[in-house]
Amino acid sequence: MSNLKNTLIHSFLALLVFSSCCKNAEKQEYIKLTSTYELADQLKDSSKNGYPVYYGDFNFILIDSNTFYFFKHDEYIDCDFGFNAYRPPRLYLYPDSLITVQRKDLHEFLRKNIIPQLEKKNSSLIALSSNFDSINKNLQSPFDELTKTYDDVHLTIRKCSEEETAVAASKLKGTKYQPETINWKYGFGDVILEPLPIEK
Repeated sequence: MSNLKNTLIHSFLALLVFSSCCKNAEKQEYIKLTSTYELADQLKDSSKNGYPVYYGDFNFILIDSNTFYFFKHDEYIDCDFGFNAYRPPRLYLYPDSLITVQRKDLHEFLRKNIIPQLEKKNSSLIALSSNFDSINKNLQSPFDELTKTYDDVHLTIRKCSEEETAVAASKLKGTKYQPETINWKYGFGDVILEPLPIEK
């Protein structure tokens, strides 16, 4: 009888664990990522003046569920110079431009490196990109916290640009980055990039 009781107890506990896992799986939410070219189409269809926002002040490339690459972008787009919305501007990134941030260290990285700058700026944009078609919403949560804490901090989420893809792949594989040898599929927009004004 004792053995039967133990078996029933273990079976019940196993069922609870399985049920909990199923519920957690059901709760997983995913966000579909928009390509840079779909962003341009949406802008065209909306009949709004302006251009798609590709890069923010602070940019995070999601490499996998545990790794981000980070780079800053201290320039803005002056759209008086014939900006082509279907082709993002070229940033001349290199593998050394990207800082590796592990997911477990993301909150600390934001606290030390991003939040102090957010507190000095009137407004900021954070860009989260990836080559995945969709990402787990949990990966977006730390950035959502910033938009909720700071009124003038905004978040844009999209698929990687060609330049981000090429540079991130080179860094990930440890290969030499030679942009002049790359046959860019879409190329880059005819746009003038100017330094952002320094806020005191």
